[in-house]
This record gives sequence, C-alpha cells and structure tokens, in this order.
Amino acid sequence: MHHPLFVRSHSAASALPRRLEAADVAWATALLLRATAAHPALRYVCGGPSAAGQYWLLKQLLLLVLRHGAAYTNAPGTALALWLGPAQAAAARTTRLRLLPATLWHLGWAGHRRLGRLLSTMTWLRRHGVAGPHHLLLGVAVLPEAQGRGEGRRLLASTLALRQTPLPCYFSTQVPAQLAFYQGMGFTLAGHCPVGDGPDGPLSNWGLLRPPTVYPNL
Repeated sequence: MHHPLFVRSHSAASALPRRLEAADVAWATALLLRATAAHPALRYVCGGPSAAGQYWLLKQLLLLVLRHGAAYTNAPGTALALWLGPAQAAAARTTRLRLLPATLWHLGWAGHRRLGRLLSTMTWLRRHGVAGPHHLLLGVAVLPEAQGRGEGRRLLASTLALRQTPLPCYFSTQVPAQLAFYQGMGFTLAGHCPVGDGPDGPLSNWGLLRPPTVYPNL
C-alpha cells in the first residue's frame, strides 16, 4: 500500500493535501469502496450491493480524475476529494464514451442504462445550475471509522483553498442528508431533479453551487 506522504507546515491544521498519483490507485479505490458502499447512486447503478460492479465503477472514476483532474488525500490517508477543472469536462465525456463496451461487460445492460440515466440527469442539472466555466467537485469520501471527526471537512476546505480563482465550484449529490454539510462549506442549493427508482426507492440529484468568494475556515 502506497503510504500517503505529506508536506506539512508548522501546524497540523494547515497541512497541505497530497495529490494522488498512479501508484495510489489500488488503495484509493479500496478506500472509495469502503466509504461509499451504501451510497444510493452506486446501489442504483449496480442494482444493489454488488461489490465487483462498485469496485470497477469507482476505479474508473478515480482513473478519470487522475487523468483529467486532481484527487487529494489527507495526512492519515482516511479521506479523498475528487475534482475536475473547468477545461476538463470534454475530455471526461470522451473517456466515458471510450468505456462504453467495458461498462456493458461489468454492469450489464440494465446497469449501463441506469448509469447513463444518472449521468444525464447530473449533466442536465449542472447546465441549468451554473453558467460558464467552473470547478467540478465529484465527491468527498471518508472511511467509516474516520467519519464524524471533521476529516472530510478539513480536506474539502483545504482543496477549496487551492481553487481560490474567480470561478465557482459545483457539486451534485444524491444524498439529501449531505446538503447541510455542503451548505456549511459555502455551497447553496442550485437545483433538484429526479433520477429514477433504485433498490432503496426513488433516487434524486441535488445541485450545489459555491461562489468563488466564500472561503471556509479549516
């Protein structure tokens, strides 16, 4: 397992997040799987708790971010934040099209259709929620045993600080319980749309937008 080395300043609170590299894919994918195994969007796409399908899908997401964006981890290696920049959306779409045959193989026809439906509604909601260039937050994941300690909040705050540019940040969630957390980080509700019925009931998307002038405290 590749150890998450860090560059630290004089205080632990101001530690810079480490940007992931190709050597981090295996342990980072395992972290994503543990942190998001019960996520309603994953269960919707995979038709339930399919560990093999979820692992493959999360690995492709991480590879996409490493190729076209930036993934960060915290000092203990218990949290990840995944970002795409304002110029990387087109390349990400091309990658998704290239993965079409593998998606059918790993997720089946039904899973492929559900993934397409989820991505389409997320794209529609983002286009209606933010105009012009923006940073796209794909997600923050924290290991179950590390949740509730503020590690996800600190990692998100430090990666937001790296994006102190005159551009907004956008995030889409399918977990309504997360809305208060992201609103506390300076995001505001930008829209909502339904996705479809999954194993846990109806699935919906919420779009959140953070203006470029809001900087949360670490």
